[in-house]
Amino acid sequence: MKIGWGQSGEKLEYEHILLPDALAFLNRIDYHFGEKRIELLKRRHTFNEQINHGPSFLNETKRIREGDWTVSRIPKDIKEMAVQKKLLRGLHLEEHVDGHLASFYDFTNHFLRHNHYFYLPTIENALEARLWNDVFVYAQNDQRLPLGTIKVIAVINSNAAMETDEILYELKEHCLGVQLSKISRFEGGLTSFMNIHSVVRETCEKRRALVFDNRTAEITHT
Repeated sequence: MKIGWGQSGEKLEYEHILLPDALAFLNRIDYHFGEKRIELLKRRHTFNEQINHGPSFLNETKRIREGDWTVSRIPKDIKEMAVQKKLLRGLHLEEHVDGHLASFYDFTNHFLRHNHYFYLPTIENALEARLWNDVFVYAQNDQRLPLGTIKVIAVINSNAAMETDEILYELKEHCLGVQLSKISRFEGGLTSFMNIHSVVRETCEKRRALVFDNRTAEITHT
């Protein structure tokens, strides 16, 4: 067993060596999605510059915001699922485990141990949500599991709040809902956080998704 540290300083434990079948699966994930991840990280700077000029909804995704759709039905065992969720390391982290990207390693290590419920950190835009969704679809097909077996809570920061609709849409077969990251409470002050929280909650209510409220450490139905 190898010990490492998560994004918030918590201790993480994981198997140091994957079995051959798991390693082959991880290699396939790296092959299909590694370059796309690098491309998206390069675009983060552009996204952040646009946000610095003032947050706004994207014109090119207007049809998603105005569309009549919801996330997939929330399972009845949601409370049990919340306890079982595993935290993945973010796509933006360059940390590697045995030569593999830590976020994909974490996913492989848990997914192939039949852990299908995850906290998905920290999503900054809908394209990153789409990449994770593509990984989930590929993994479920690879293992011959039904679409939607994987369920996630997407952790987003304040920059991504204006894309809550789009993030839920990209993950709609797999997403239970969203949680605002803890750092969002310090970005722009309390008033700004409350406004952002209101946008997220209203969007989740419309899309029949859940909001994980880190101020009260509870999952609330909207």
